[in-house]
Amino acid sequence: FFIRLRRQPRFTGLLPLFGSVTGGTPLVLTGVDLDFDGVAACIFGSDRRAPMPAEVSAGEIRCRTVPPLDGLAQIVNITVRYFAEAPFLNIPTGLQFRFEPTPSLLRLNPTAVWRGKAIRAFGSDFSKALPM
Repeated sequence: FFIRLRRQPRFTGLLPLFGSVTGGTPLVLTGVDLDFDGVAACIFGSDRRAPMPAEVSAGEIRCRTVPPLDGLAQIVNITVRYFAEAPFLNIPTGLQFRFEPTPSLLRLNPTAVWRGKAIRAFGSDFSKALPM
């Protein structure tokens, strides 16, 4: 029998902390010994859909969010699934991601301005700047 001894991955950070409920937000999870296995994926909350593969290095895991199944704004725990061999290894990161409604811009007023002139934006869900 052959047993591989590895250090358990330790997660220390997440950027960004929030993104759109439409999914597709690029995430960077940071930590130590994250290259436990070369093939990994991020799992968001209790989502059971097949996850997209992530880019893995010793200090970072890069993945993209998937839309929440119910499409609602919510905070979810992030788990990293390593695919070394069955059964797959799920490691809770202790990190949370916040899904928020996507801002919608309806109009700008005035439509023509000069440098230094203020404009007003009208729409919904402008509470945060979301990566788009």
